[in-house]
Amino acid sequence: MDPILAWGMDVIRAVQRIESPALTQLALGVSAFGSAYFYLLALPLLYWCVDRRRGIRIGLLFFVSSFLNGWIKDATMESRPYTVDPSVGRAVETSPSFPSFHAQSSALFWGALASSFRRPLAWLPAVFIPALIGFTRLFLGVHYPSDVLAGWAFGFGLVLLDRAFGDRIERLVVRQRERMQLALVAVVALAMNAIDMKDTGIAGVFFGFGVGVVLMPRIAPFSVHGSLGQRALRFLVGAAGLVILYLGPRLLVGSIESLDPALVRFIRYGIVGLWASLGAPWLFLKLALSETEAEST
Repeated sequence: MDPILAWGMDVIRAVQRIESPALTQLALGVSAFGSAYFYLLALPLLYWCVDRRRGIRIGLLFFVSSFLNGWIKDATMESRPYTVDPSVGRAVETSPSFPSFHAQSSALFWGALASSFRRPLAWLPAVFIPALIGFTRLFLGVHYPSDVLAGWAFGFGLVLLDRAFGDRIERLVVRQRERMQLALVAVVALAMNAIDMKDTGIAGVFFGFGVGVVLMPRIAPFSVHGSLGQRALRFLVGAAGLVILYLGPRLLVGSIESLDPALVRFIRYGIVGLWASLGAPWLFLKLALSETEAEST
């Protein structure tokens, strides 16, 4: 066994010495805040109800991070700790181990939030939450310490890259015409598919979300402002649509097996992304749950 992984297994066993049924359930609950399902709701909440620009920026960065995480996982194909020693397993995952998606995504999301608000206190949750989530991944025996450390490094590394070059890239893209922006979104999505055809979902959601972001100012220029009640209803309506679009098609997979699964996945995730960035905002305006950006200023 690789010395680093052997050391990691020793760390996992040491961490699990404090185990109790209550702590295991707590770890499972905390770990859920680093799952893809959490970000499926957290990113739209930011975009629909808090800060539209930050929602776009962090959302696109998150999709890039998720793609890199999946690509590296497929390239390394590292086994989970519990497949080497079943006694440490407290949860089950279907993907390879390295790097930790939960650690990387939490570092990226909370780090990007802290960086965009540019307040020192914002870095407290940006450090504490990824640290706590990373610890739970060790406690549950689903990741080695090296997986978690690499996830944190990749996540915070992307935040630093965004802080260094993000504003210039954003200004460059915003200056382009709508057709050029749509073409750029398509090129990036196609590149994702070309690099990693094993999972077309991330490319699909990037494409759908990106297309919606480009078209939104012309078709549904919504404002995040409004009363607490309006924002809550906005989130509930939008989240309901997300859940229906994300989970609904899974029930139909058996009836469309003749189609290419990769294409089906790309389309399904693309629709989810398009709903989040354009479909839901359009409905908010129709239901008077949001004013237009012009009306709110």
